[in-house]
Amino acid sequence: MQFESSVLPLVEDNGRPTELLDKILESDGAHPPVNPYHMLIGRIIAVDDTGTSVAFSNTTSKALSVCPLERKDIGRLCAIQFIQGDLSKPLVMGLIHTQTSTGPGEIPKTSEVSVRRNGKQVVIHADDELVLQCGESCIVMTAEGTVYIRALYIDSHALATQRLRGGSVQVN
Repeated sequence: MQFESSVLPLVEDNGRPTELLDKILESDGAHPPVNPYHMLIGRIIAVDDTGTSVAFSNTTSKALSVCPLERKDIGRLCAIQFIQGDLSKPLVMGLIHTQTSTGPGEIPKTSEVSVRRNGKQVVIHADDELVLQCGESCIVMTAEGTVYIRALYIDSHALATQRLRGGSVQVN
């Protein structure tokens, strides 16, 4: 199976969004229907006392796993199938490894992460994904333009107008 991935910088030197953001904004956000009898590629978004959560095809769900998963696996790609073809019962078959991937929790020696500061702004650039984790909280940003936020509590407060916009917005 061949996977294509184009990695584009998130921010140009002049601070304006690049072509990746334009592509995301131009797309209609539609995903092809999921065939419950095909294997999917998903992403581990949480591993805690309540179990494992995965994201696939614009959906998140609790999942069982045939392999042991740890918190350090959060953000990694995984192979997913569905128990008896039921889309509400994902089963993690294993983690995806590539020639450039490292073992769980290891930082690749060849990884290129750049940090730029100019006194007013800090820009962190990662080619594939950026994972920020602190205790039970985790934010995963992917090069494909997806952001996953997982925490015990999320508090969002605005002194003025607060907007939530998207092609579609789902609550619960």
